[in-house]
Amino acid sequence: MLTSNYTSSLKKIFGFIEKIPPWACFLAAFLIRFIFALKLGNGFYQIDETGYHQAALNLMKFNVFGSQTNASAGSPIPAFYFSIFFRLFGDRPLYARLGLLIPDMALVWTVWQMTEKLTRSKLAGKIALLISTVYPFFIYYGGMMLSETPYLVFMTFGIWRLCQMMSEGKASFLNAAATGISLGLAALSRPEGAVIMVGIWLIAIFASLRSRPILLSLLWSSFFWALLLISWSLRNRIETGSFSLDSHGGISLLHGTLLFDLNEQDTQVAMHYLKGTPLFAQASRLSAHDQDNLYWRAAIRFMLTHPEAVIHQWLLKSLNFWRFYPRMNKVYFQNPANHPSIGLRRGTLITISFFFEPWLIIGGLWGTWQLFNKERRIFYPIVLFIAMTFGVHMVSVSQMRYRLPIMPFLILGFSYLLSLHFQSENR
Repeated sequence: MLTSNYTSSLKKIFGFIEKIPPWACFLAAFLIRFIFALKLGNGFYQIDETGYHQAALNLMKFNVFGSQTNASAGSPIPAFYFSIFFRLFGDRPLYARLGLLIPDMALVWTVWQMTEKLTRSKLAGKIALLISTVYPFFIYYGGMMLSETPYLVFMTFGIWRLCQMMSEGKASFLNAAATGISLGLAALSRPEGAVIMVGIWLIAIFASLRSRPILLSLLWSSFFWALLLISWSLRNRIETGSFSLDSHGGISLLHGTLLFDLNEQDTQVAMHYLKGTPLFAQASRLSAHDQDNLYWRAAIRFMLTHPEAVIHQWLLKSLNFWRFYPRMNKVYFQNPANHPSIGLRRGTLITISFFFEPWLIIGGLWGTWQLFNKERRIFYPIVLFIAMTFGVHMVSVSQMRYRLPIMPFLILGFSYLLSLHFQSENR
C-alpha cells in the first residue's frame, strides 16, 4: 500500500514537472534575478567587487585595462563586460548587475540544454531547468560584480559542446570553433580555466588519436582556444612586459601556502600581515610581473621545505572546497565594501544551503559517475573538469565559492539520477 501511494505521488510530481513550460521557468528565473539585482543596488557586498568595478571604470574613462597611468595583466572579460553597461547607462554598480541578467539567463538555458541533450532525457532536462531557475548560489553570484558568472557560462557551454563533439563523433568546424572560443573566453574570465583546459585538451587529443573526425575537431577547438590566450598574452607582453594571462597567480598561491593560516581567518588579515614582511618590501620595488614571480618562488619554496604542513593544508582546503555555505568557523568582516551575507542571518543561510547542497553534491557526483560508467567516451571531459577544478583549488586557494563552476555538472548528474528513479518506479 505504501509503495503504491509512493509510486502514485511520484508520478504526479514528475508529471507536473513535465507539464511546466520552459518559458515559465525562464520568466521566473528572470524575475528572481531582476528583483535580486534591484535589491543589491549600488552597494558592494564582496570585497573583490570593488576591484572589478574600478577596472571597468578605467576602461570606460581611459580606454585602458589597468590604472589611468599603468596597464596591467589580468582577466579582461568581466571588466570589459561591465564597462559596456557603464558606457551605455552610467557608472553605477546597479547597471552592471542588471547587465549580468544576460549571462545569468544564458547559464540557465545552457544547463537545461546540456542536460537534455547529453542524457537524452527531456525529464532530466526539465528537472535541471527547474533547479537552475531557483538554485540560490547561481542567483547570488549572478548578481555580484565578479568573474563567477562569465566564467560559469563560457566554461559550462564549452565543456558541454566538447562532450557533444564526442557524442556526435563527426567533424564540425562550427562546433569546434564555438567550443574553443567559449573555453578561451572562460580562461580570460578566470585564469584557472586555462590551467584546467591544458590537461583536458591533452587527454582528449590522446584519447581521440584513433578517431580522425573527433581529433580534427579537437585540434580546431584547441587552436581557437590557444589563439585567444596567446593574443591576450601578447597584449600583456607589449603593455606590461609579461607574456602571461595574469599577474596574480603568485599572490594567490602565497595565500594558499605561506599565509594559509591567516587567509583562513580572512584575506584582509593575510594581506595586512604580508605588508609588514620583508618579502612585501622587496616586492613593492618590483614590476607586477617580477612581483608575481617573487611570490611564486616564495610559495613553492615553502611547499618544498614544509611538506607535512602542505599536506595538512591540502586536507583543510579539500574540506573548504566541499563544505556547505556558510563557513561556521569564520568571522566575516563587515564594512561598506564587504557585506557577503546581504543582510541575511547565518541561520537563514544555513537553511538555504542545506535545502540544496547535500543533495546536489552527493546525488550529483553519483549521477555523474553513473553517466561516466555508461558512456565514458562522452562524459570524461566533465569528470576531468570536476577533478581538475578541485585539484587546482586544493593546491592554491580554496573556498566554497570556487566550487560553483562544477555545480552545473552536478545539477546534470542529480537530474539524471532523479529521472532514472522515476523511470524505475514507473515500470
